[in-house]
Amino acid sequence: MRYSKSVWETVKQQNQDLKLWEIGKIIGSMWRDLPESEKQEFIDDYENEKIEYERAVKEYHASATYQAYLSAKNKVAEETPPLVHEAEDEEDQDEQFSVKQVAHARYLRNHRLINEIFSDTVVPDVRTVVTTPRMQLLKRQVHSLTMHQKKLEGELQQIEEKFEAKKQKFEESTEVFNDELKALL
Repeated sequence: MRYSKSVWETVKQQNQDLKLWEIGKIIGSMWRDLPESEKQEFIDDYENEKIEYERAVKEYHASATYQAYLSAKNKVAEETPPLVHEAEDEEDQDEQFSVKQVAHARYLRNHRLINEIFSDTVVPDVRTVVTTPRMQLLKRQVHSLTMHQKKLEGELQQIEEKFEAKKQKFEESTEVFNDELKALL
């Protein structure tokens, strides 16, 4: 990334019509072709910055600010009730359910609801919407349109050939006329 950052503008200026990822590919190949001695400079810079970062993190973790943050976080965690509770049946308050039982009940309920949503009454089968006779009619229409397109392409080809023939005759007669005109002058 350090190398990329150092050469990005130069490569971008040389390849203005390329997209970002294409420029990235070029820089990647440049990095692979870079001699190890030049690569080592960027790696050394990275290692030095990494050591400095780790020192700063250790210093921060030892600071009073971070210790105050941790104590406040622990205090809030102690005061906040857990997110997962034992579920109780609304009708029978005395009977307790385990988390597994509640999860299983929700799983079954969700499957029942999904099956209702995707039932044939809500989402019809595609084969019932487009019936076989309708599909055959559509296929015949496609075939008819394809044949019509081929016929029109053939007519267009004939028109182009006639045009080229007339154009060639016109050019030949123009040449003959120009030759006769030059002979008279």
